[in-house]
Amino acid sequence: MSDLEVTLEALRSGARDFFDGSDHLGAATQLLSSVQINPQALGEVDAAQEFASALATFVGTHGDDLRHGSGWVAGSASELVASADDYHRTEQAEVGNFNQVGDAL
Repeated sequence: MSDLEVTLEALRSGARDFFDGSDHLGAATQLLSSVQINPQALGEVDAAQEFASALATFVGTHGDDLRHGSGWVAGSASELVASADDYHRTEQAEVGNFNQVGDAL
């Protein structure tokens, strides 16, 4: 037998923290997506176009990573809420079962 104890508030509180983290990742995604450079702004610099292109690739790739990560963290938060709801329903059903047994005695 396990000594694991689950509290609904701990699951829901954890979910709020995960949702907050997801929001922060989303904000970072938006911030990163705004990063760009016009090669002409660098003046007469060799490989300015290549640098600007590499930066755009970097921003696109890591923006996608952050966007996916944000979704995964939000999904984890949703699963914590669903687990809390499942525990609550199970607990309520068991209370009902015990009440029926008590009423039958």
